[in-house]
Amino acid sequence: FRSPWGVLTTYTMKAAFVALLALAAFAAVNAECPNACSGHGDCATKDQCNCYPNYHGADCSLRTCPFGLSFVDTPQGDLNHDGSVTNANVAVQWSNANQWEKYPNQGQYSAGADEAHFYAECSNKGHCDYETGLC
Repeated sequence: FRSPWGVLTTYTMKAAFVALLALAAFAAVNAECPNACSGHGDCATKDQCNCYPNYHGADCSLRTCPFGLSFVDTPQGDLNHDGSVTNANVAVQWSNANQWEKYPNQGQYSAGADEAHFYAECSNKGHCDYETGLC
């Protein structure tokens, strides 16, 4: 003797399993960015934050401090961020330790080859407080 409740229970369990599986797939597709980008950015593809201006970090929780020319910085790397330290538009400075780019010659306003006038956070005159964005 088969009761209609046995058939209904089997059907209900199958439907619940399918619904749970669909809900898990939906949650995986709609995963969220870390910390919802802290309210300082938009969630983009692959759950990465596109931070608004003056914010940075994986979850856009860090403030950006002002950048300016530094007169006491150690020259380093790729000044114009083009992926190369050899570019026709930017002078390349060579040393025994490494090579770096410097600002192009602009007549009387250019930095000398032995001077370090490089773009740095807080003009390299202090430390950045990433919570406030102040130097």
